[in-house]
Amino acid sequence: MTVMMAFDALGRLAPGVSPEQAAVEASTRLQSASEFPVVDIGGGREGERSSENAVGVAPLLEEMVGAYRPALLALTLATALVLLIACINVAGLLLARGVARQRALAVCAALGASRWRLVRQLLTESVMLGVGGGVLGLAAASMVLRAVPALVPGDIARLDEAGIDPATLAFTFGLSIAAGLLFGAAPALQWSRLDLARTLNEGNEQSTGGFRLLRSNRARATLAVAQVALALVLLTGAGLVLRSFVRLVSVDRGYDPANVIAAGIRNPDITFRPDVTPESMLATGRRFQASLAEGMDRVAVLPDVEAVGVSSRLPLAPGGGNAAVFRVAGTAAPTDPRDLQQARVNVVSPGYFDVMRLRLRSGRAFTRLDGAESPLVLVVNEALARELFGGEPAVGRRLLPVGAGPEPWEVIGVVADVRYTGLTIDESQAEAYVPLHQLEHAGLLVGMSSFTSVVAVRTAGDPAAVVPFLREAVAAVNPAASIEDVMTMDARLSAAVAQPRFYAVCVGFFAALALFLAAFGIYALLSYTVSQRRREIGLRMALGAQRGAVVALVVRQGAGLVAAGALLGLLASAASVRLLDAFVFGVETDDPLTLVAAPLVLTVVALLACWLPGRRAARVDPMDALRVE
Repeated sequence: MTVMMAFDALGRLAPGVSPEQAAVEASTRLQSASEFPVVDIGGGREGERSSENAVGVAPLLEEMVGAYRPALLALTLATALVLLIACINVAGLLLARGVARQRALAVCAALGASRWRLVRQLLTESVMLGVGGGVLGLAAASMVLRAVPALVPGDIARLDEAGIDPATLAFTFGLSIAAGLLFGAAPALQWSRLDLARTLNEGNEQSTGGFRLLRSNRARATLAVAQVALALVLLTGAGLVLRSFVRLVSVDRGYDPANVIAAGIRNPDITFRPDVTPESMLATGRRFQASLAEGMDRVAVLPDVEAVGVSSRLPLAPGGGNAAVFRVAGTAAPTDPRDLQQARVNVVSPGYFDVMRLRLRSGRAFTRLDGAESPLVLVVNEALARELFGGEPAVGRRLLPVGAGPEPWEVIGVVADVRYTGLTIDESQAEAYVPLHQLEHAGLLVGMSSFTSVVAVRTAGDPAAVVPFLREAVAAVNPAASIEDVMTMDARLSAAVAQPRFYAVCVGFFAALALFLAAFGIYALLSYTVSQRRREIGLRMALGAQRGAVVALVVRQGAGLVAAGALLGLLASAASVRLLDAFVFGVETDDPLTLVAAPLVLTVVALLACWLPGRRAARVDPMDALRVE
């Protein structure tokens, strides 16, 4: 029987030695070590050393934070996009403010101020705005950091080290200045280039050629289009992440977590010590598990308790259980080890199937009659049955665990696949269930599964109420044993999706903020256009234009900007959504529903932002408008 075991070790590399060099040297020494016996698993030559012996070396920091880096980079990118949209919005507001200041700037230029002097003045003002925003951002960040433990999943590495330190202050200060220069560049360049004669002579742009954007607003229109495009990129990404999260929480787990509480059992008698042989530890673990199953009978008779089960493995809990290699009994031994099927082994009591409500596809589950003197039986999941028997019925067939003895085990039932390792595992893993009362015959089949025990209880009411009774029952079996990691299955499920939920909330918040900023940019541009052309609108209405036609003029102008931004946003989204491959589950990055829904939501919100200035324009009193110069 091939036993594949993985061990973690810490070490400090010598100066000048790379992780790759250390891995090669350690693998070479492992391959040549005589302390590792090799047993033929079917068809191979005795003494032939497995090529699976290998060592992987990785920096400790990479092991700690490597899994979080892609998600944090994605959140950083989303934050940068929101900051860029905010900068564009402020730039648009500064461009509008420049209209009111153009006479003052023209006077300064007429008195001898150079264009570079005007640019410096405008950039200084925008940088002061940026620094002020940075100070407010730091204040808000300090308050958010206090709430981080309640907002962020606790299993993110080095989260407790996050804080506002000198490096953070320096970065914020630099980013504030950069943002001020960014959103102040366009206004400074535009309003430092003035037509002095036209400006000082009160020359205003007139409406010619229809209700179009004035020349002074074209830069703002370009910025508004950019806002819409960037907002659509964020909306598309948020739509994919949110759809992925919905798929994740609604995935078929193979069990019912409601009203189930589980706890790990720690037995100090089962401890790796130099004076204890592995065989002795296995025997102690098997006796303890058998006694534990009998001791749980006192919990099973409690009011509101529907079922009690003991197992060596629990969904979404630490510990991978033991692995065994199977082949179909009565067939010739495969000549290629790859033709054998490896499966995880879970040692369970009869009540475990009722506690977790595993769906029985065919055959039956374990009963108390499946004891030490009964024929050896197994329950397999659909994945193992499919791998070993294809589409043929599995119940009644017999399996031979390679290296675990000559006696075959009969398959008495097939249950639905259970996602033990995690919800994001697309392909179900092969699983075999062994009756706890046949542990004495299991031999190497269960192996290290005898070292771990989990008790699970299903109740009709609050499952937490049975915890004191669980402690008493465990103490009655072994006073030195204790229960730990007590948690309901709903809580385990919530913890398993905590990180995806956090990322979905963050990206959704950023997308909503970007959508608001883009809509506000469109609204501000059209509102300012309406105020600039109030006299023209009054003249149109005085000549017979209906209110609906005036609203349509404004909305049509905004719709053109929205359409241009949406087109650019779709192109940018198609090029960037591939970056989300590592964060989505059950959803393709080119998901048609998301690619249609995101522009639709953006269009509806943006058109609403266009309609509000249009309604304001339709309320202009022609007499008041024509009375104003």
